[in-house]
Amino acid sequence: MKPNIFFVILSFIGLSVEVFGQITISGRVTNEEHAPLEYATVILKAVKDSSIVSYATTDDKGVYRLQTEKKRDFFLQASYVGYDSQCKSVTLSGLSAISVNFTLKEDAVGLQELIVKGHKTRVKFAQDTVRYDVGHFKDGSETVLGDVLNKLPGVEVDDKGGIRAYGKSVNKVLLNGQDFFQGNTQMATKNLSADIAENVEILNNYSEYSMLSGFQSHEQTVINVGVNKDRLGRISGNFSGGGGVKDRFDLKGNALQIKSRSMISLIGAANNSGEEVFNIEDYIRLQGGVSDFLDSRGGGSSIELSQEEQQLLAPQNNVYERTNGIGGISFAYQPTNVFKANAYLLYNQKQENADELTKYTYQFPDMPSFAFSKSGQTTNRHRLFSGLLKMNYQISPTLNLSYRGITSNMNAKNIDNAMDYVQSRNITSWEQTKAQQFRTRHNLAVMKSFGKHLLATHISLSQDDNPVGYSLNTDSLLLPLTLGATDGHFKANQDTKLKRWSVGAEVSFLYKINDAYFLRMGLEGTATTQKFFSGINSQTDINGEANDFSLMMNGCNAVAGIVKNRGVFQFKLGAALHSYHFKTRGTYFDIDKKNLLRLSPNAEVSLHFSPKNILTLSAMQTEAMNDAAAFINGMVINSYRSYAKASQVRSLCHTRYQANLNYQFFDLFSNTMFILSGSYNRSKHPVSGNYQQNNLVTEQTPMTVKSMDNLAIRLYLNKGIGFIPWSVKLNAGYDMASSYNFISGMQNNVCIKNATGEFRLFSNYRKIVDFEVRAALEINDSRFLSGSSRQTIQHYAGNLKINFRPRVWADVEVEYVINRSAGLNQRLYYLNTEIHYALSKRIELNVSGKNMLHLNRQDWTSVSYSDNYMAEKFFYQIPGHLMLKVKYTL
Repeated sequence: MKPNIFFVILSFIGLSVEVFGQITISGRVTNEEHAPLEYATVILKAVKDSSIVSYATTDDKGVYRLQTEKKRDFFLQASYVGYDSQCKSVTLSGLSAISVNFTLKEDAVGLQELIVKGHKTRVKFAQDTVRYDVGHFKDGSETVLGDVLNKLPGVEVDDKGGIRAYGKSVNKVLLNGQDFFQGNTQMATKNLSADIAENVEILNNYSEYSMLSGFQSHEQTVINVGVNKDRLGRISGNFSGGGGVKDRFDLKGNALQIKSRSMISLIGAANNSGEEVFNIEDYIRLQGGVSDFLDSRGGGSSIELSQEEQQLLAPQNNVYERTNGIGGISFAYQPTNVFKANAYLLYNQKQENADELTKYTYQFPDMPSFAFSKSGQTTNRHRLFSGLLKMNYQISPTLNLSYRGITSNMNAKNIDNAMDYVQSRNITSWEQTKAQQFRTRHNLAVMKSFGKHLLATHISLSQDDNPVGYSLNTDSLLLPLTLGATDGHFKANQDTKLKRWSVGAEVSFLYKINDAYFLRMGLEGTATTQKFFSGINSQTDINGEANDFSLMMNGCNAVAGIVKNRGVFQFKLGAALHSYHFKTRGTYFDIDKKNLLRLSPNAEVSLHFSPKNILTLSAMQTEAMNDAAAFINGMVINSYRSYAKASQVRSLCHTRYQANLNYQFFDLFSNTMFILSGSYNRSKHPVSGNYQQNNLVTEQTPMTVKSMDNLAIRLYLNKGIGFIPWSVKLNAGYDMASSYNFISGMQNNVCIKNATGEFRLFSNYRKIVDFEVRAALEINDSRFLSGSSRQTIQHYAGNLKINFRPRVWADVEVEYVINRSAGLNQRLYYLNTEIHYALSKRIELNVSGKNMLHLNRQDWTSVSYSDNYMAEKFFYQIPGHLMLKVKYTL
């Protein structure tokens, strides 16, 4: 970008003010051989309370530069992975510039030794940093970075590649201080080789932009991996392939090259074993994380995912066959310390086949219980193309410009062949749905620091386009449509389109009162337009129905708040004033209020007894605009059994009230971690169920949803047992969703509860033999009208891992499952095995068996509840597999 463009942008937002009175601190960080240390961290701390005032990283010449307006005594600390940190006292009084150099010594003696799980470990604590010497925790069985991180005390990596460190979700994985992966931790944990890590740091209170330090009450937790110097510039990665019984195959490959200023990565995978290669967490991480993927229709807190995206990214367990494929390229480039760029391109596809029998039992207040059954086969095919470009330019230490653009295209095709038994007759149907969703998001942000104050501006643009085509062919039509029959079959087509455009601008000013307090004031303007169209036509009858409706919203938000983010007692208090103006076009609209003024307060209080012992309470209110599709006129077909007509929605916005509690405690010395969290939210004026019920047309019994309540509680405990390397782990959760609606004028209270608990006892001998035993219980309970039902699922499992030699190990797992509900007592056994043999440092053999007792067929029964009916589904899942795999490491 040319320099004159930057001046135009700066003049537009009025940021041409020069900052005076600042003191510049600069210098070099080198090792004992006087070689510069690139990406070393230099932190300026106040002597009074050790709070961070400013920080910077060094360039390729080891030079750093930071600024402050405060004139008093400070500590200046320099640190680098694998070296002892160094701290110097500086006094800033009557000076405009000062030079401070550092010479760091290698940590040859080792980091502080602690007692964890009965072993001496090399872990070192600083105020906001935990450092590990990872070589002490390896046992030779690690293949990827995630295996290494999972063995560090206090760190957990789940099956999907997500990371938690001391109870906190890890937002990013850095390599030598650089953010190559843009929050996609899965790409790092599952694709980087285990030997890439020389040291690992957990950085708390991390901010991507140094000028934001001190202004964030909830700063990020990241993991910084010190890269093995032998890996810089080399192409690393691994390729594996295998096959087995029942024509199962599994192919994976990745290649990665990391240099001091750039990274390029290629990934690819394909299998028909049913294992996921890409999931909803990966999709959200690639698009910037959860905070950047929240509902943009007025500040709500729900994640926007279309039905097609949900089918691709949250696969169900009621399929017996699944084929996955993924390919992607990721690129990062940072030619200087002031400019960096990240980009990725991704292609993902999936095909699933399902075969199930479902029995529905309805209860109505004005009629006896009603039951019918459905059996059918379904085929789903999905393809996803997505790309991201992110650039950041640090124009000066006080001025930053960033851009992020995301574009994705989803193509989905579903085919459903079904036979229903309804009212003493058999009904056959064939349905096909095609959808092609396009989504794009763009954001431009400018931040300007005025000494201890900050001005930030954002300009955003987004577009969603989701056309859907639906075809119906059935021999007995339950829908109230006037369709003629051809050869004994009713045929109809439906085209549905939902488009959304949104443009927004925001200006925020952060005023720092002192090291602990700051004020936030902001204005935000948004313009959102939604257009919904649905048209039905028949090959034999032109008397179809059509919906054509648009909803436009212009909104303005004023935000104010005060934050205290230092000391034992911390808080965040604020409120947002929303002003909405709605314009509508369509033949059906029964809402009088088109100008709304809403106040949304929020409060959060935290007690930081210590960095390892924190209690947080929060409460907030949010607003979100309903979809234009909620205000339809006429009919929209969902399937040949159900339709939507004449919505009961009487509010343009729905309101959500939410309260949260979180308590966390961890102590690495005693290997204890305790986390308790809870949340409660209530939704007012949600979208109703219209004049239809799932799988049963009930135009005479409309349902009107008034409110919905959700309660969730989570408990996590991890405790080491004395001097032996054993630990116990407890996971427990409770969820309750309740609502009430009116059916035929009678109130129907619905309450669905889910309770889970898991207990695990496991060892960590590493060099000899390890074991794990666990027990889990899940209870699902539902009450509606006068009916109630319950399902319980019990899991009992044992796992044994034997290290015969450093290059040979085996893992055997046995599990017993009991599935009980009304009239059902299902008992299943599972056997999983894995034998690993390293022929050399580069070639490995693996015999993998999953669910080996059910290689041909895997049956399962589930019970679900919705409003006023219970559904029992009988289906068979993806069977087990037994495969021989070969892996080659570059």
